[in-house]
Amino acid sequence: MDKRDTSISSQIISTICINPKIELARDLREWFQLEEVAKAKGSSSTLFKNAKEIQSSDIMRTSQNSIQAQYCIFKVKITTILNRLEPWFYACKGCDKKVDKDVSKECLNDKYRRIIDNPVPRYLVKILMENSTDNARVTLFDAAETLIGCTTEKFITEKEKNNKSPYFQKLVLNIGKTFKFLVKLEEKTKDERGEGNIIAQEIQLQPDITIDVDDEDATLEFHRKKIKEVV
Repeated sequence: MDKRDTSISSQIISTICINPKIELARDLREWFQLEEVAKAKGSSSTLFKNAKEIQSSDIMRTSQNSIQAQYCIFKVKITTILNRLEPWFYACKGCDKKVDKDVSKECLNDKYRRIIDNPVPRYLVKILMENSTDNARVTLFDAAETLIGCTTEKFITEKEKNNKSPYFQKLVLNIGKTFKFLVKLEEKTKDERGEGNIIAQEIQLQPDITIDVDDEDATLEFHRKKIKEVV
């Protein structure tokens, strides 16, 4: 469950109960807690496990006409990480929009346009992927923590302290590895996806397929064949 996908529909007069003591609410809280624990341990969420796997080309060409979003996964190898030297941005706590930290600390959301004293760093990793038929750019926000292995604050601190930060090294070493990406398909992202820009909600490393060869099998004997000379 992605916190950015959570929404509440309301009528003119509505009553919202915080932590109501009813069975459905308790089950929902327990499910949400299990999902968060699974993500913290690097396990896949329920959305990821239940999503249909399709080709990356289908992600870019598929539109979503229904109201309900559709989640799919695709598998691809990371060709390069475009912004690996600075894979983050500073965001407003209230709306998660980008904050101009170096100039005026002004939130760039048109609805707010306010000064933010303590902007929060958030991951923004731009990945270039290529296969035999297509290429695209995948953007990761919070899901990049799975790729890097630590929070944004820790990544920045370690990188400023030491150019050989283990988290930076881990990020770079993901180049050339194969991952599965969870993508939310909906109508409003159709144009972006059509241009090859994909936002992934979740990411999972795929194991490399290697073939173990025994020493006995490694040496092949070829029988010499005599060739008769023709005079």
